Amino acid sequence: MTRVQTCLTFFVTVHAVLKNEFSNGLRKSLLRNSFSYSNFYGSFKRAIFRCGLSGDCHGKILGRFLRNTFIKGFLKPSETLFSYCERLLFFAALFAVLAACPFAAAQIEPITIQPANPLTIEDKIKAAQVIALGSVETVTAQKTQQKTAGRKTRAPYVANIKVEKIYKGSPGDGKLAVLFTRSDNPSLPPLVNFSPGERVVLFLRQSDTAGYLETITPFTGKERPDYALTQKLEKTSAQQGLAGSAEATLALDTKAPQAGSPVLISFRLENKGAQPVLFNATPSPSLDLALSGPSGKTIYPPSASRDAKAASTQLRLITGAHFGYSADISKLFNLAAPGNYTLYATFKPAAGRDQTAWSGAIRANSVSFEIPKSK
Repeated sequence: MTRVQTCLTFFVTVHAVLKNEFSNGLRKSLLRNSFSYSNFYGSFKRAIFRCGLSGDCHGKILGRFLRNTFIKGFLKPSETLFSYCERLLFFAALFAVLAACPFAAAQIEPITIQPANPLTIEDKIKAAQVIALGSVETVTAQKTQQKTAGRKTRAPYVANIKVEKIYKGSPGDGKLAVLFTRSDNPSLPPLVNFSPGERVVLFLRQSDTAGYLETITPFTGKERPDYALTQKLEKTSAQQGLAGSAEATLALDTKAPQAGSPVLISFRLENKGAQPVLFNATPSPSLDLALSGPSGKTIYPPSASRDAKAASTQLRLITGAHFGYSADISKLFNLAAPGNYTLYATFKPAAGRDQTAWSGAIRANSVSFEIPKSK
């Protein structure tokens, strides 16, 4: 058995025996307020002896060490003696293993720890799902909360942000709803707060409350839009491709459309950015297409043909990925009248429950064609 295994076996066994000793006798003496250091020393010595080691040797050394060094100086009033000993044994085992393995530290690989409260701009960029420059339009209370006598309350508010520029993420409708908390009880550091009319740079993430964003921490995520910060965000966004970018294209696949014959088109939505893009809907011909005919009026597919499932099915496109469909528009529109037609396609995913998703309108190029007169 190696020295490491011996040390681990020793401390695991001592832990188990100590637990039994305290549960049978020592805890009862503590409840009766009759605890003495000699009782603890005796219990510890019996535990060492039961491990098959020399009770006199190890019991005296460890017992005196714990009694004179740790128990008198570091035992917390609110801490039970057993939980304290349990904690001491853990650190003792850790030190023993490190002492037995002088080369173990050299084999440990470093890890990257994400700070709980990001301090630098780089930390905030990594922690945020959406980074935006905008202005606070309105601030409204989410729900009414009344004060209770003798208590101070916290209340949720929503700041509606008009977006000027997106540095990271892909929300596309120019509006953000940011959930934050106001408190009667001042805190250090202070909570993030919003006021109508102020211009801000926001570092946001998806809130646990559906349909809202929130700052990366309750205390961090709102900055003044000074020149140095916006320039740094511009440069970082461009270098790393942090902002989402999606493009839609429309093509006419039937070369010479005829009345009464299929007229095929194809639609393609592609992510041309460096970050994945999430949509709260999926493209569908019954939802995206519109047609302008010889009369000049714009018509839409019948409501009965609308694809309700596509309107609520999320779509996520990684970098370079695309989604598309082909459709026969003669089944969606009446193409019997001869003349010139123009077909439009606009993908309009709603904000939905996830505000980190793209929302707004993505317009494709239009295509024109002519239906000749029947001979």
